[in-house]
Amino acid sequence: MNFKLLAICATLVAPGIAHADWKRAESKNFIVFSEGSEEELRTATENMEKFAFVQAVVQGKKDVPPSPVKLKVYMVANVPAVVATLPFPSYGVGGYYNPVLRGPFLVTPRRGIRSTKMRSARRLSAADDAFEADGVFYHELTHHFMFQYSPAAYPSWYSEGFAEFWGGFQIETSDKADLVRFGLPQTSRLTQIARSPWMPMEKLLTARSYADAGDQIGSLYAQGWLLTHYSFVNSERNKQLQTYLAAINRGETYADAAKAGYGATLDALNSELQAYARQGKIGTQQISFKPIPTGEIAIRATTPAENELLDEDQRLSGGVAKSDRESFVRRVREGAAKFPNDPFALAVLTETEDLAGNAAEAQAALDRWIAVAPKDPGALMFKGKLATQRLAAAKSTDADAWETARANIAAAIKASPDTPRFYKVYYDSFVAEGRYPPPAGALNGLAYALKLVPNDDDLRYQVAKDYEDRDMIPEAIAVIRPLAYTIKPDSELSPGEKRRRDKAKETYAMLGQTDYETPREMYDRLLKKQDEAKGGKTAGN
Repeated sequence: MNFKLLAICATLVAPGIAHADWKRAESKNFIVFSEGSEEELRTATENMEKFAFVQAVVQGKKDVPPSPVKLKVYMVANVPAVVATLPFPSYGVGGYYNPVLRGPFLVTPRRGIRSTKMRSARRLSAADDAFEADGVFYHELTHHFMFQYSPAAYPSWYSEGFAEFWGGFQIETSDKADLVRFGLPQTSRLTQIARSPWMPMEKLLTARSYADAGDQIGSLYAQGWLLTHYSFVNSERNKQLQTYLAAINRGETYADAAKAGYGATLDALNSELQAYARQGKIGTQQISFKPIPTGEIAIRATTPAENELLDEDQRLSGGVAKSDRESFVRRVREGAAKFPNDPFALAVLTETEDLAGNAAEAQAALDRWIAVAPKDPGALMFKGKLATQRLAAAKSTDADAWETARANIAAAIKASPDTPRFYKVYYDSFVAEGRYPPPAGALNGLAYALKLVPNDDDLRYQVAKDYEDRDMIPEAIAVIRPLAYTIKPDSELSPGEKRRRDKAKETYAMLGQTDYETPREMYDRLLKKQDEAKGGKTAGN
């Protein structure tokens, strides 16, 4: 599923969030929007940069290199406000991270995400008022650093367990030092382990996705956290974990990877982990730094147009349900009408009309946008995009017309070379013209876009498909493998599972969504091609 939703809590709320007075902060790695005070926003942004620094240090780096694509963070009032940003009515989500082509973003409750004044470590505990909200936030922020800077095939238990481990993160500040504590006990997970049936290690280690956990999804989170935590403090188990993960990423089955990492029997690991949970004392890591530099943080109030349409702009990133098409377009039109000459409002309006398939309305909005901001890279991109769509609809074979339209997309890329979706629009223009596979330069741009946002599923599939069509099968396999390993082959799905999957695809369809084979289907097909070329047989997960 191309919408990566990482859920935490539970209460039912329908989409729709009241407009608020937002403030915007921008730092080296983040763009942060908050409905709170400027002081709260500055502190939260500083802590994000400090968290990024600590992540780099723990990985043996001096610092996290600034990403050309900054993570957008939306700090909203509470959990219901988080849920209201989702494209479908949903059981409550405490926070989520979505790494999309339009730019990765994170939504989190505003409460928490702060540093504490330096005080005794004994007094500072998981019982602090802000700890739970902070835990959700740092959990999701960990997903960003994990997927953005270390893209690989991660079993769901490890993805969530690693994020839960870093969710127990706190910073204590003074004028002379930053005391960082991580791996703090997640009391809710310990309680869950104590009260829920134990998930055998064999089932945990061979779970490729949340679906494999069945009704033990809570245990997948809790025991994933426990095993990650135990591996951090036990060097031998950490070596075994790294062997297991490496085996998965070499293409071994999850069962074989578990044997390679932990041996033929997992009884000892089961016993050790249960004892570790019962001992009631979970070790916490602590590092003291000189005050961690956060760099310049620029804060401003959002413009009236931004304030009016920020929710809708975020929804364009998160996805618009097909069932919400008319109401979403209406909301955007009403909001944009208040600011007929504002580039931000016109950008949101143009993109919305284009997404909804309203060609004439999209062109009218774009014409106004171009008139007030003729050099805006986004406007140039849409000028080329809408023109190529018209040429495709007319089945034009006028090469000069195609090149003229495409030149606007190229100008947008030149003006903003680190905007991933510009490269995809450029590549798609050749596909629309019927030039497939597109020129190598277009593929290079698409591959660069994937480097900028390595966890966008649709983009990863498209790059792999292009490699396949160029008969670059090993390259295609390498690109699609991280996605494929978290999905069961169709041959392992029961008829009921297939029906539920197909129903979910229909129920949760979103505007602009492309329906194609699953990454697992592509992976298996590519392996077969490679086997036929070699005259051999390759095993996959």
